[in-house]
Amino acid sequence: GASNSGPGAAPAGGHHGAGSTGTGGTGAGPGTGQRVICTELYRQGLMPREDWKLDLWYTQNYLSRQHIIGYWYYAIPMVKIMRKNKLVTNIWKHIAINRTQDIKWRLGKGKFNLLGRLYSTVLETTANILGHFVKEKDYTVLYKGEKQW
Repeated sequence: GASNSGPGAAPAGGHHGAGSTGTGGTGAGPGTGQRVICTELYRQGLMPREDWKLDLWYTQNYLSRQHIIGYWYYAIPMVKIMRKNKLVTNIWKHIAINRTQDIKWRLGKGKFNLLGRLYSTVLETTANILGHFVKEKDYTVLYKGEKQW
């Protein structure tokens, strides 16, 4: 678990996710490799920085390595699609907005959001199950040749 002061500190500091699940030395920024869909939404200006940082912090502190590996399995190809397809991007934006509300609720910082609870349950369970059966993917393929922020 994490301390009560943690989630509030993440948006301001943003250092909580550094290096934990990345492959190291990629220059991808603090924890960005953990959450490639939310990072893509943030990069496109579709997710507020505060929500993006909270998602990175939550992943770092509450989700297992198996969750991350399973998430990457579907999320890395999804980001490639998002970069070419606005409809797919908008669907993930909708999911991310609701899931962020669920994270805030779970941390005692927001109201209950049924859709967010549903998305979180389905996506986290799917990622966790996949993570036990699939090979780890390299998220850095999404950022080759790019200068990181």
